[in-house]
Amino acid sequence: MSSLERRLDRLTKLVQHLTDQSRRGTPIIVEGRRDEGSLRELGIEGPILCLKAQGKSFFEFLDGICSNRKVIVLTDFDIEGKKLAKMLVKELSKRRIKADDYIWKQVGALVRQDIHTVQELGSCIEGMQRRVRTSKEDDRERGRSKKLYV
Repeated sequence: MSSLERRLDRLTKLVQHLTDQSRRGTPIIVEGRRDEGSLRELGIEGPILCLKAQGKSFFEFLDGICSNRKVIVLTDFDIEGKKLAKMLVKELSKRRIKADDYIWKQVGALVRQDIHTVQELGSCIEGMQRRVRTSKEDDRERGRSKKLYV
């Protein structure tokens, strides 16, 4: 298994874990509507809370989610998203809400070199799948070529 295949496999498992958590009702916090749309395209059907799309201040947004005991933080993978994730974890913890940033950290480590936003996640996965398919097809072609020359 190539390193690309391992990355894709790990990323797919993380998205599945995110989907499972969402199905159980755990809200996912993203920055904007496009991030939400990307997650919906990946099959996530549960509650997604858009931090910047509600026209509220950061603290008004936090006040609106106090009824939850756990949320998943999935901000962008750039510098601003990193700062925002840290602020969310800190402020939600003060309010006794478990802010789970595990998936964000893991996905970020896998895709940070390729993308910077959550909205790019679907196209990143598709691109990785395409590269894996192409690589396997190339390997098969090389195998056939070697047999012709033997």
